[in-house]
This record gives sequence, C-alpha cells and structure tokens, in this order.
Amino acid sequence: MKPLPTEGYAGLYFTTATFKGWKHLLKPDKYKLIVTDTMTFLAERQEIWFYAFVIMANHSI
Repeated sequence: MKPLPTEGYAGLYFTTATFKGWKHLLKPDKYKLIVTDTMTFLAERQEIWFYAFVIMANHSI
C-alpha cells in the first residue's frame, strides 16, 4: 500500500451525518455495501483518500 498524500493539505476533515428520526437506513448490509463499494471505487481511482471511516448504527451506542 502506498502512503496517503499529505503535501499541500492544510489538515484533515471530519464529517458526520444522521438520518431524520434516527432511522436505521444503513442497517441492512446491502446498503452498507453500496456506500463502501462506492468509497472503494473512488479510492482506487485516487479521487479521494480515506484515513479512517466508520459506519455506526447510532451515535448514542
């Protein structure tokens, strides 16, 4: 695995998202796979770099 690029970046970014009413829209694995497959595709094309990623069922857990 080659190192992640750091040159020219001022910092790392953090984002979070929740669904209205705390609905568990990503509970079925098939929906998680859509998200992770898309992220893998973009990372393989070097269009985006991930230092870490977490899919949580609920922020309160």
